[in-house]
Amino acid sequence: MLRASLATLLVFVAGFVRAQDELGLPEIVSHKQRWEVGWTPDWQLKESRIDQIAHFTRGAILKWERSERGLTRVRTDAFRLDGKLAWAHEELWDGKALRWRGHVAISEKGVPVWRDGVALGDELTDPLFSRMDREILSYELELIERGQTVARYRSSLNFLAGVRGGEAVLQRVPGDTQLVWGQGPTVEQLIESVPDQSRGRRLFRETPSLRAFAERFAITDENAFRGGNSGADVDAEEILEATLSPRQSLGHASKVYVVFGLDKSGQPVVKQSPEMLRDVLYSALQTPFIQGLVSDRGCVSLMTAGDKLHRHGRHVEPARQAMTQAGWTLPELNRWARLYLDLNDAVDWRMRRYIILYHPVGTEHFVVDRGLFENPAWREQIEQLTGKPAVEFRESRYIVIADRQGQLKLLDAPAAER
Repeated sequence: MLRASLATLLVFVAGFVRAQDELGLPEIVSHKQRWEVGWTPDWQLKESRIDQIAHFTRGAILKWERSERGLTRVRTDAFRLDGKLAWAHEELWDGKALRWRGHVAISEKGVPVWRDGVALGDELTDPLFSRMDREILSYELELIERGQTVARYRSSLNFLAGVRGGEAVLQRVPGDTQLVWGQGPTVEQLIESVPDQSRGRRLFRETPSLRAFAERFAITDENAFRGGNSGADVDAEEILEATLSPRQSLGHASKVYVVFGLDKSGQPVVKQSPEMLRDVLYSALQTPFIQGLVSDRGCVSLMTAGDKLHRHGRHVEPARQAMTQAGWTLPELNRWARLYLDLNDAVDWRMRRYIILYHPVGTEHFVVDRGLFENPAWREQIEQLTGKPAVEFRESRYIVIADRQGQLKLLDAPAAER
């Protein structure tokens, strides 16, 4: 009984101490205004409340507004109850139209340095959430000094800024980044400031087997990091990824996305040659139905991992099994190429139209994995082959195979896939 009472008392005292360390809402509001460097009196507090700011974490949410060149900037801060910032988010409104949204990276000393987000256009219906949203026009990164924006960078891919070791740092800078306004570091300096990207670039410069790729491809978005890539089947604790664009035109916009494993000493394990990757890509671009599908705005990409011309063997195996049972002669598994046909090059992923194919290299066959009905001609063929409306077609029941002219053939999928 005595032990139980003592334990209860200790829990009570611990809870009291924690409560004593916590700040009240007015204290957090006052603390925020003193703490953030460059914070100005023209910010008006519109809302403050105690609420959940993360999973099982309560804190203070503060919403501020100020006018900027006829627009309204809205800042939402989330502070833990000990006064430490959890996250900061900003929006820019033109009347009732949201024109920009993103995050603000602020150091532990209260210095805002980076703002990363998206510039927004017209309204559209988000197909995933069935709600109105706005089209993403571009991804943007802004450099902040004493609360003022001094430089703006733009890309077709997302930036990533955060806090590491108490400092606001960049964690991702896309290779197509451009400085579009103001004065700030060069794009080269930004990329080199990201440790994983700087390391990836160094590996491509210093590794003989990788230097050969630079002769045939322009290399961007190099990134070497620890941890698996969920989109690639590579047996390594560390991986190196990059985007390769042919230096010599292949007749159409094209890219290769490569993923290599790093060995225990941190060196890339390269089992593919740049010549082979270029040849596979060129062969795909010469395919009549691919030429007809991909417009001048589109792009054809090859996506590889390790010694494979695709990313995951599990995506290839059902088609390989069905085609083998049908008596077709096929290459070994790692010679199946994953081709991504970007039909419209949309920045906003929700508006992107694409088709994914698996091509056994050396054959005339192309397995249609995704985007079957992005091709109107295929919709008509499916209705002719099945005798049913296309909306009733169950893709999981079949392996859909196109020849070089785009003529379809259906094979029954393995039983486990139906």
